[in-house]
Amino acid sequence: MKKPLFDLSHVCFSYDGVIALNDISFSVEKGETVLLCGDNGSGKSTLLKLLNGLIFAEEGSFVFDGEEITAKKMKEALFSKRYHRRVGFVFQDSESQLFNGSVREEIAFGPEQMGLSKEEVNRRVEDCLKLFHLEKQADRAPYHLSGGERKKTAIACILSMNPDVLILDEPLAGLDRKTGETVISLLMQLKKAGKTLIIATHDDRIIEKLGGRIITFSEEHRVLSDIG
Repeated sequence: MKKPLFDLSHVCFSYDGVIALNDISFSVEKGETVLLCGDNGSGKSTLLKLLNGLIFAEEGSFVFDGEEITAKKMKEALFSKRYHRRVGFVFQDSESQLFNGSVREEIAFGPEQMGLSKEEVNRRVEDCLKLFHLEKQADRAPYHLSGGERKKTAIACILSMNPDVLILDEPLAGLDRKTGETVISLLMQLKKAGKTLIIATHDDRIIEKLGGRIITFSEEHRVLSDIG
């Protein structure tokens, strides 16, 4: 029997006693597109943080590709590095993950940390700049970019590492319609290429065009429905 890529079993998490995830159980197969829906505060962003190894289940378990993800495990530098090579996370607030002096340096950072050759790093940077039409912004500081340009840069940074899984929190938030369509088109390409996508969204355009499986969270921070 094939094991799922992600497997959550009765996961619970709270912030200072306030429940954020309440008995969450579901699995995700390799290559699936999963859309997380529900009202603000229902637990979607908290779940994404857990999947990215930023917080950890207080009860229940979260297993990735056969290995349980725990605080102890993620403190192991080699394990954590390997995990984040495979699982890329794009925050809703793009500014929170941009810290280098230029767009080019931002995109190069991940591949450099992977120990890739200078030639391979440069190739990936140029490919991402072209893919997101960021060539003119390549040498600009991220804080000089528009909101849409920062969002594209953040996604480019993750894609430059070629992860197996791309996790995005409200990827169209703050984008104009044209930039949003560019991001949706890219997500459709990634889906077609067989990448595993997990996306928290309120945007009907993503739901309509990407399709896939829809997991809806309730106000009680539980899985209300799992369709597809």
